[in-house]
Amino acid sequence: MTHKAATIGVFVIVMLSLSYHYNTHEIISYRPTSDHQWRNSVSASIALNYYHHGDFFSFAHPQFAGQRLHF
Repeated sequence: MTHKAATIGVFVIVMLSLSYHYNTHEIISYRPTSDHQWRNSVSASIALNYYHHGDFFSFAHPQFAGQRLHF
């Protein structure tokens, strides 16, 4: 066995071990999901606050729901 083949064999064993450790065999059958839904809602909240409070809104200090300025 050559050094290159041994290196590839070790790599494959490590990757399979990590895949099993992180439950890839279970996760692979899950339906697609969005992990970034919070980003969509925060962006919409920033745009809404700019629309409602454009005079007091600063692009350098964006605000989202729950952090509105009370004047």
